Amino acid sequence: ASSILSGSIPINPWHIQNCAEALHQAMEMEDEERFDRFARDYQYTMSCSCVTWAQEFLCDLRRNKKREDQVQVAMGFGSAYRFVTMDANFQKVEVDDVLTSYRKARTR
Repeated sequence: ASSILSGSIPINPWHIQNCAEALHQAMEMEDEERFDRFARDYQYTMSCSCVTWAQEFLCDLRRNKKREDQVQVAMGFGSAYRFVTMDANFQKVEVDDVLTSYRKARTR
């Protein structure tokens, strides 16, 4: 996720449900949270030119560029939706294996 405009509500414009949830979140947001989000971004927007914004945005893109030895996986829902980057050799733990181990454990 971009470090620019961190007070905004991130959306995927190609995901209708995500857009609807973001609109609902914005409309139901408490005034205090709305002000906090606004304040987070106000100083940045007032002090940066469009050139500065573009340079920082491109820097974020370069920093998050996928490498050949990495895999990106989408996780979460709504505002907790994130792309997680992992080593290409990462092995996911199977749910059944976790449940079996949990049931066999003598202490928890």
